[in-house]
Amino acid sequence: VTPTLTPTPSPTPVLAIIDVGESGAVHLRAEPDRNAVSIKLLPNGTVNEVLADDPVDTGSEIWIHVRTVEGEEGWILQVSIVTATPAPNWEG
Repeated sequence: VTPTLTPTPSPTPVLAIIDVGESGAVHLRAEPDRNAVSIKLLPNGTVNEVLADDPVDTGSEIWIHVRTVEGEEGWILQVSIVTATPAPNWEG
């Protein structure tokens, strides 16, 4: 009898879309800090993958670790995004 391989499903990535209104773009930062190096600007409508890291709460802001479609990783402010699918449980 030949064993049958059972595929392991991979988790659905959480996608987030940049939406910062009239300012038009948000900085993708190297670290979760407004003074950290800006890797690039992400304009409204940009889709990013939210990485599995826990958000970083600095006391006044919450930062989310993301990966762009180009593969760049960095941090953006949680208030800069709308979640596309599915909503992560950040209040755990």
